[in-house]
Amino acid sequence: MSSIQIVTLLFDVVGLAVGAWLALRALPARGPWRFGRDVGWLTLFGGLLLLSAYALGVALFQSVFAVMNLAAHALFIIFTPVLLLRAFACLQEACKRAKLFALLLFATGLASGAVYVQAFFFEPHDLQIRRYEYRSDRLKGLAEPIKVVILADLQTDRVGSYEEAVFARMDAEKPDLVLFPGDWIQIQPFDRKRYEEERAKLLALFDGLKHEPRYGFYGVDGDVEQATEVFAGTRIHALEDELARLPAESHLQIFGLTRMSSREPAGPGCSWDSDYYVARQSFDGLTILLGHSPDFTRGFLGGISHEVLCVAGHTHGGQVVLPGIGPPITLSSLPRSIAAGGMHRMGEATLCLSRGVGMERGYAPRLRFLCPPELVVLTLRP
Repeated sequence: MSSIQIVTLLFDVVGLAVGAWLALRALPARGPWRFGRDVGWLTLFGGLLLLSAYALGVALFQSVFAVMNLAAHALFIIFTPVLLLRAFACLQEACKRAKLFALLLFATGLASGAVYVQAFFFEPHDLQIRRYEYRSDRLKGLAEPIKVVILADLQTDRVGSYEEAVFARMDAEKPDLVLFPGDWIQIQPFDRKRYEEERAKLLALFDGLKHEPRYGFYGVDGDVEQATEVFAGTRIHALEDELARLPAESHLQIFGLTRMSSREPAGPGCSWDSDYYVARQSFDGLTILLGHSPDFTRGFLGGISHEVLCVAGHTHGGQVVLPGIGPPITLSSLPRSIAAGGMHRMGEATLCLSRGVGMERGYAPRLRFLCPPELVVLTLRP
């Protein structure tokens, strides 16, 4: 077991033991002001669980992902069963008000349990196909539309049936061009032998494709690997602050950014601006600017204006989206409404930001809620 698994197991056991003792033994289900008292102690207990999750995540792992993982355990593995146990205790009373209160607790607990099942067991593998269209005068003369598939953030620690399904869905689209904004294999703590085993399985998925994109595969670094290492010896082109010019009939070129460059806003002064500027100025067609993090597009929000199609991943759409609020965490400096994913105009520039097909690994909780994984299919037209 990993260190985070050991800590979460101990956290669950202690939390459940204390919560069950409070719900069934320490606090009577009858007495004056019992409903207000129950709401009070349950609120206090839930707050202490979240505070403990924060303290343990910071003290033991110095990681926001560990805090999120422990908080998810606090809510779904500890607090929800305690809520149901308290409902059972209140249901034993003959008082009609107590039974109604018990039903309210049951409904709340069952709703929380349904969210848990959806977020951890169903939605992470509910792969969607998200389709967009991009039109540009720079594609004038294009004989037929170009179908681009964007496969972002596979981010697996074990290549298996889900990853096979992702590649099968991509292959079924028969794309003309495939773009990879990074993050393929995340094994934590890093194990070279296991990494090479999973990398071999990943490359085998490419070998199993029936449809070869006529304009090829292009990828950039993610946060968990270097593209040149993952794709060494393959037909996938790894770009590191460099330009790839596609066949003339495509009217396309791709400028791919390294991991750190994708966090530098476009514009004068950034490390990649001069090479990109020369490449774009000398080309009459459409330039695709490919990076892992979408933060490089902040320059376009800041006033830099020219036509370019930006493609990125990294945010996973937040992985968790709250109704009416959006994703609480995106790990991006862009506004949350943009970092949540989709197509966004930024002056003359356009950002296509994928929510990705995988999940954060390592210390993070493996869930998605109201933010299913997606393959992006982008059709380019004159």
